[in-house]
Amino acid sequence: MRFGSGQAVKRLEDDLLLKGQGLFTDDADVQGVQHIWFVRSVYPHAVLKSVDVAAARAMPGVSLVVTGADLAQAGIKALPKPAGFKRADGSPAASPPRYLMAHERVRFVGEVVAVVVADSVENARNAAEAVMVDYDELPNATGVHAALAKDAPLLCDDVPDNIVAETRYGDAQAAQQAFAGAAHVVGVQSHGGVRQPRQPHAQAESDWCLPCSRPQIGRGLGSGARGRGQGRDRQVLEA
Repeated sequence: MRFGSGQAVKRLEDDLLLKGQGLFTDDADVQGVQHIWFVRSVYPHAVLKSVDVAAARAMPGVSLVVTGADLAQAGIKALPKPAGFKRADGSPAASPPRYLMAHERVRFVGEVVAVVVADSVENARNAAEAVMVDYDELPNATGVHAALAKDAPLLCDDVPDNIVAETRYGDAQAAQQAFAGAAHVVGVQSHGGVRQPRQPHAQAESDWCLPCSRPQIGRGLGSGARGRGQGRDRQVLEA
């Protein structure tokens, strides 16, 4: 079988990397490229009282500074909520509004509150440090059990708890009868519960893209990064 799990795959990048000729994202130096830097929340839960970007917009090399309030004013809506899931009482799944950038409230450490675009990484970072964010910190819960506690601070104002949705399968009564009639029953006792790590099914591919208005440059950079000669990749640019 030529393709399939467990098959040997010939590496294409080793020759360039061993010669010191590998091309990484930061190696791409194309005139006119803009760089982005994110300003992220340092609190897990807080009200965004204000995001002052006046000083950042006046910094050298800065072409754009955007906040969540700017996006809201431009009519950018929150991302769609989970569809097809329901809560235990049959009501639709409940989750707080999730915007491209935090607006009025942050709900986790690292949530983006502002974006800076500048002509260099240094200028973008310097301008990001000039963004003044005024937070009003709110109570927070760390961990699933703390979030499910009756007195836990709520992230979604539409429901009385932090449960987004609840799904059950099978026949609970039949399962209990099966346990009752079993010769041996093995259980797990744990004060912290049985923990299952998160299983993301959207892999983070280690690839990159450089949008460029000159196809011959973009194609050369992309082909080189993958260890292939220029011309072996086909680009389709849409206006």
